[in-house]
Amino acid sequence: MKKPALLSLAALLALGGSCATLFKDEDKVSFHSSPEEALVLIDGLPAGRTPLELSLVPDRKYAAEFRKEGYLPETVEINAVPGEKWVILDVIGLLIPGGSIPLLVDAITGNWKVPEPGEIFVTLEKAGGEDP
Repeated sequence: MKKPALLSLAALLALGGSCATLFKDEDKVSFHSSPEEALVLIDGLPAGRTPLELSLVPDRKYAAEFRKEGYLPETVEINAVPGEKWVILDVIGLLIPGGSIPLLVDAITGNWKVPEPGEIFVTLEKAGGEDP
């Protein structure tokens, strides 16, 4: 009784187990600022105003710049880093015959990667300082 269930699970993981490639949802990054309504530019292009959530391609770096009139701009770098849960699932798949295929697919496609930080909070400084 247990054997067919285990074989089915093994076949599923071996044939369709490129976990990140098959099951990964969009990679979203949230942008927040104080004060709110700051313009967010991604690699120099306007993306919206805070608070904001964007889907980003996970296998590259981005520069997120926050701008608001009367405040100094601030830039945050968003990096692509391996998503631990995908790597772990693919490595577990190595225990199954043919399990190296999902590991190779995810590694080659870069689908292991996720943008980091996934949530950005920026406090903008007033431009020009305070008058005495």
